[in-house]
Amino acid sequence: MKRPLPAILAVMLGANALAAEQSATLDLRISSDDAVHYGEYNGLYEQRAYVIGELDLGGSLPWAADGLGRWSIDARNLGLGTYDAAIVVREQGRYRLALDFDGKRQFKRDDARTPFIGNDTLILPSNWVAGSTTADMAALGGPLRRFDAHKDRDIVRFDAMYLFGAHWRIDAGFKHEDKRGTEVLGAAMFVDAARGNAALLPAPIDYATQDFSSTVHYRNDRFNASLAYLYTRFDNEHTRLVWTNPYARVVEPVANYPTGQGALSLAPDYDRQQVRVDGSVAPLAGLDVQWDGAWSTTRQNDDFLPYTINPALIVTEALPRASLDAELVTRSADIRVNYRPAAEALRKLALRSAYHFDERDYDKPRDAYRYVRGDGASQPPALAAIYDIFPTVLN
Repeated sequence: MKRPLPAILAVMLGANALAAEQSATLDLRISSDDAVHYGEYNGLYEQRAYVIGELDLGGSLPWAADGLGRWSIDARNLGLGTYDAAIVVREQGRYRLALDFDGKRQFKRDDARTPFIGNDTLILPSNWVAGSTTADMAALGGPLRRFDAHKDRDIVRFDAMYLFGAHWRIDAGFKHEDKRGTEVLGAAMFVDAARGNAALLPAPIDYATQDFSSTVHYRNDRFNASLAYLYTRFDNEHTRLVWTNPYARVVEPVANYPTGQGALSLAPDYDRQQVRVDGSVAPLAGLDVQWDGAWSTTRQNDDFLPYTINPALIVTEALPRASLDAELVTRSADIRVNYRPAAEALRKLALRSAYHFDERDYDKPRDAYRYVRGDGASQPPALAAIYDIFPTVLN
């Protein structure tokens, strides 16, 4: 990796032909060297020219009375992976609609090398020479596949707000996020965990997350309350990462190169729902009552992977069930009462009371798993089974 140098601003062209409040800008930037550290988050990480567009437009809504309605388009860094654009339509005192497009990038390095070929199934080249240590692997001295370690996020968000009457307001929003890229994961095949056949693997990232929210608010001089519903869905395009064992003569013969494979499970799909209520009321002078309560549930039901990906290893007992089939339910409530007397003689007196409730219910059977260690040996005896007792998948 070369020493990072800052990008050079070469040309900037601006146009202001529409109105004084509107503008469009075309910005040409040239990165003078490989600037990975400089461009870790701003997208200027390669030695090349970048064309970056900016846009700032706005005006009055033709259907809105008294000039209270406005529309606007604001865009920054168009042409980079770190772009941001928003389209907003609003009418003061009535509604607001916003559509946002947002790009984020984290670029870690551009000089990563690996002998593995593939995406979620990694194989070795045909000329691979296995060995007990990396010093015995002759192909490591030859050309290796290059890959970039980076993460890109593309986010589309829609938000809406509408006021109806003097006291009511409703908010709603939807967000879709795609996260893609490649990260480096450590993995190993082993019988004894202290002496594993370790490898650094280029692992694919391909996630999609959807969030929906809706909230109803009510407010007057003495009382305000809101009721909210939130839903999240997470989907991972890849369920596992498979790789060929590059080592020989270290674990069980059937798990060595070229027939032995290892497999890692990746982040599971899940969905989450939450209902929340909060508010306050002042029934008397000096008396204030506040409340906040929530109920949420998170569910994960991906199918289990088999005990081992190597069919030559002996597995005598099947998995206790086909999937985790887990659900985490939480409930909470808080009530606070504050009172300060209005009488002059009692002005320094303050009375406070609070109640808190918190409950967590993790619904999942407790089973014994005759876990195959590191895809490197046959299934262990029942005495070596592992029990699942913690909700680690849902955290």
